[in-house]
Amino acid sequence: MDRYQLYEVSVQDPATLLAFLLRLHGGDPRVLAEDCSGTAALARCFADSHPERRALALDLDAEALRRAAHPRVQCLHADLRTQPAMPACDLIHLGNFSVGYLHTRAELLAYLRWTRKRLAPTGVFTLDTYGGALAYQLGANERRTRLADGSLLVSTLERVHADPWTARVVDHLHFTRSLAGATIEQLTQAFEYHWRLWTPMELKEALQECGFAEMVVHTQLDQPWRPASDSIDDSEWVALLAARGHAPV
Repeated sequence: MDRYQLYEVSVQDPATLLAFLLRLHGGDPRVLAEDCSGTAALARCFADSHPERRALALDLDAEALRRAAHPRVQCLHADLRTQPAMPACDLIHLGNFSVGYLHTRAELLAYLRWTRKRLAPTGVFTLDTYGGALAYQLGANERRTRLADGSLLVSTLERVHADPWTARVVDHLHFTRSLAGATIEQLTQAFEYHWRLWTPMELKEALQECGFAEMVVHTQLDQPWRPASDSIDDSEWVALLAARGHAPV
């Protein structure tokens, strides 16, 4: 297995995410854009969910996009900061914590204004991010996944640099796959991320400034358009922000 396959099986769950995005939309979306898509797991899942649905996958990584081949997924090899021409979309998702690649507020606002323009009138925009007191603590977190062949995949996200004054972090993602206790595959520093950690309040203010409506932070994919509970663990959290192009009628 290569690093893209390992990432898909250990980090992503496009079916669960798509089910929640469809509930957020509440209608019958036909076009989805996945920004910073990587191998476009979500875009492919959306296209597979209905024969009349199609998707667009936008990413800078040409190698990742080559793995996104699907008859109803259009791949765009481009930097989202260049704002390439795209059709109107019912759903737009910026996943994989990729909002962190927008390092300045000017970049963030430019991206959000462009996204607002390409969102259909009843469309929904979502992005994910993470944070909390431990977000700037150096160290590693592990996730264990049992694969279909019985092997155990351990994905390790290691924070190697953190500066709370600039809200910047550098993370490395490593993979180790073992079977019956013996290592059969190991990829050290399979991916490297240089992120700015935006707070939910910063993101909500930017969304509002760019004309979005009904912005809600979700920490669980269960109740669409219900704000996150105040009782969440603030030491480290993952959140999905959702916003509409227009307020619902």
